[in-house]
Amino acid sequence: MLAFFSILRLLLHRFLFRPTQWAAEVNAAVASVGFAWLVGESELQDGDVQVAPGVVRRQRSVVHIKKCRYLEASGCVGLCTNMCKVPTQSFFTDDFGMPLTMNPNFETLSCDMIFGQAPPPVREDAVAVQPCFTMACSAAQLPAAPDTPCPKLFMEPGASTSSGRGSRAGRSSEEATAGVAAGTRNT
Repeated sequence: MLAFFSILRLLLHRFLFRPTQWAAEVNAAVASVGFAWLVGESELQDGDVQVAPGVVRRQRSVVHIKKCRYLEASGCVGLCTNMCKVPTQSFFTDDFGMPLTMNPNFETLSCDMIFGQAPPPVREDAVAVQPCFTMACSAAQLPAAPDTPCPKLFMEPGASTSSGRGSRAGRSSEEATAGVAAGTRNT
């Protein structure tokens, strides 16, 4: 009986989560309602989604989180990136096969989840050069240039994959999480 449900789940997963416009829009609609308890109030929006290199399509698959509870509570660029953005992108893109790009706005504390758009490589993501929140982060109190990227980001030399797995240079998620909890930089 368990095998039957495993096969059924796999078939449904492959049908429902293929990266089609319909699947991206359904995932976004579910996320806009289903994630509110976790991240805060959000709304479903139309947006230009890069569905392939050089191919942009207008679709209703952007979830705009008005003010992310996690980002607001943590007050940390590194925690937002390492514990939410990269793992969530990896989960949807790698495990579900539904490309997802998350674009946090560190000024307004909002975030856009773009279903159907593959995330950029970690090193090329705009968050890779994001400085700390100077008023909220203890790492920002260290003497450094104001535009220095947050030292809590997972940014090893050679990190170039879109998922969190490659950006941690082969470390397990437990090791990476321990590094963040200890406030160490992964170099």
